[in-house]
Amino acid sequence: MILAFKAMYVACTDALGGDILQVSFDTVLDDDDNPRCSPYVLISRNFEFDESAAIEWHNGQDYDGGAEIRSITLTRTHITLLLNRELTINMSFQLSNEAYARLTVFLQKIMDDRLVFTE
Repeated sequence: MILAFKAMYVACTDALGGDILQVSFDTVLDDDDNPRCSPYVLISRNFEFDESAAIEWHNGQDYDGGAEIRSITLTRTHITLLLNRELTINMSFQLSNEAYARLTVFLQKIMDDRLVFTE
């Protein structure tokens, strides 16, 4: 199965001095007042407890998560996540050079050796 969407908002955040890193790809700004009906993906890692990367997502209808991220392929305008649940997530995005550089650094830290860059 494939989940594909254009991420209008990409955010890289950290907490606890970098012990927790998160990267989110979203189709809309967060709206706590209305039920979600559009896709998003959140990738996170908690280094404080030496955990591997975690992922959660919404496919436009339901929330899911807890899959293992087997690999991430990143280009300048696109990211593909291969999960262990026979699910591939494809997202396109447009970022400034500075925002793309930040995304790259965060994903490298979160994913260790499972991040592949292509042109």
